Amino acid sequence: MSLRNGTGTIALLAFHAHPDWATNNHAYQFGPASGGGVDVVCVKRPDKTFEVMASDADGISVVMRGPTAPIKGGVGVVVKVDVVVKWKNGTVTLEIDGSLVDTCTVPAIP
Repeated sequence: MSLRNGTGTIALLAFHAHPDWATNNHAYQFGPASGGGVDVVCVKRPDKTFEVMASDADGISVVMRGPTAPIKGGVGVVVKVDVVVKWKNGTVTLEIDGSLVDTCTVPAIP
């Protein structure tokens, strides 16, 4: 299966022991996670956005970006963010905490 002609979902739960990881100016990597022939890595960037890379065995790679989710909780609360990548027949989507934040299309075979 591939991003171009398959269907699948990979979900990551992004969290870190640093309670301010989602709002500080440090980078953190989550994953890789794999499923259906696709690998996903999520990086929280210093600019407080997520960059999510999905790739498959056919050499297809896509990069999507989205904001970190609004942070709920208080001091000492471990912040957890759901990051979900879905693909279906060449369309790849990124959801963060249930909200669609980015969509891309895998180029057709020439």
